[in-house]
Amino acid sequence: MIYLPEAQYNPEFQKEINSRVKLAPGITIAKFLGGYGDQVTLAHIATPEEKLDIAKHLYMHAQAMRTIDTHRGEFANFRCIVAEGLYRKSPNEILDVNSINYKMTKGQEIVYELVDENGNINLEKTFDPNCIPGKAAWC
Repeated sequence: MIYLPEAQYNPEFQKEINSRVKLAPGITIAKFLGGYGDQVTLAHIATPEEKLDIAKHLYMHAQAMRTIDTHRGEFANFRCIVAEGLYRKSPNEILDVNSINYKMTKGQEIVYELVDENGNINLEKTFDPNCIPGKAAWC
């Protein structure tokens, strides 16, 4: 399936990819830079092309988050938050290309939690295997 980004949020139309780049209304790249108390920056990303690839992946995550945040049905009283975002490996760390941490270095995988109005994690909805057909729930 091909997904055409809205022009104003399309990473390819940005002059520079940084944490302030908007990927959806109210969602910037900064939202995906780490999780609770584990912030990272894009400074360790070597090339503009790598930053662009990461931004493209995060764009799709932003759309998914926006879907949850604006859903008026089953998820009306919940927020989707980033628990673990972009991963920065340590200098001597070797990552298996099939590992979640490797995919998190590319912006392909993000760990989310679904929280209720009181800030409590709703485990039943967060880990609902029916959220995405054929996969464990992402949010």
